[in-house]
Amino acid sequence: MSGSFSDIANTLSNEVNNMDNNDTVHVSDTNDRPTQEALRDSEIPTLTLAPFHPAPWVEFGNVVVGTKKQLTLMVENPSDQAERLTLDSNCKMGDKGFTVTQLDPLLVGSGSNHLVVPPKSKVEIDISWTPLSAGSTRAIVILKTKSTRPTINLRGRGDLPVRWINSYPEKTLRLFVEKVLT
Repeated sequence: MSGSFSDIANTLSNEVNNMDNNDTVHVSDTNDRPTQEALRDSEIPTLTLAPFHPAPWVEFGNVVVGTKKQLTLMVENPSDQAERLTLDSNCKMGDKGFTVTQLDPLLVGSGSNHLVVPPKSKVEIDISWTPLSAGSTRAIVILKTKSTRPTINLRGRGDLPVRWINSYPEKTLRLFVEKVLT
């Protein structure tokens, strides 16, 4: 915001004195507003392909068992050289229903199992999850580049479909929920 502190305080005080109980005061300067691109980038988890950067979390929330939810992850390459990104052979995320679309040769038309991230750039990748069972699920995507082994943390909760819940007696459901929660 521009102006002295007392100018801003006086403006805000006048606005508050003139408002009803249901009014809201919005004080901002258009120069302080982030761009749409900056807002979007701040909402998307980012994996930085450089040593010692923390692994991002991709949160899927609640997803009905057997349905698919897809989220986007930004991959940033801050180096001066292109990075070739592949899945590490020790990555077991598929066992829990997770897939990185751009690194799955069955989903990519070219049959490729790698992604090239150009130097000093960002690339979006899609991660999908189809819960295989009810309850909380965590997995780690283990990737490889020529110099690092970056990871991505994945988390979600599989929910039972409503029609499944309605088809069982309450006692059976209570026992099932107790088993899932313990």
